[in-house]
Amino acid sequence: MGPTDSGPMKEQRGMITQTSVAVLVILMMSYLTGQSLLRFFSVSVASLRVASGLVIFAMAWVMLQARISATKQIPEEIEEAEESSDATSDGDSPAGNAPASGPRLDHSSSSRPDR
Repeated sequence: MGPTDSGPMKEQRGMITQTSVAVLVILMMSYLTGQSLLRFFSVSVASLRVASGLVIFAMAWVMLQARISATKQIPEEIEEAEESSDATSDGDSPAGNAPASGPRLDHSSSSRPDR
């Protein structure tokens, strides 16, 4: 469960309850006041959809870059990231092996029949 793995069971349940209540409150507030907030700030649902699509695209783009995060990492994660980047730089990635997986086309003169 991530942040609660090492804690006692009582602490884990407390964190789960606190998170669940916070999410419920945020969802209920959004449901009850969402339309009036959008009208107050003169935001249409269509423009909100476009903006949220751009945010999701930006997040996906960052994920595609596969850079090492600036957040706190444990030594095992750093070692795993370095091993992973070493493996892909040697051509061991599936995309690096793609040409070898299909039929081999030999265009040399010895494979052509004589005319």
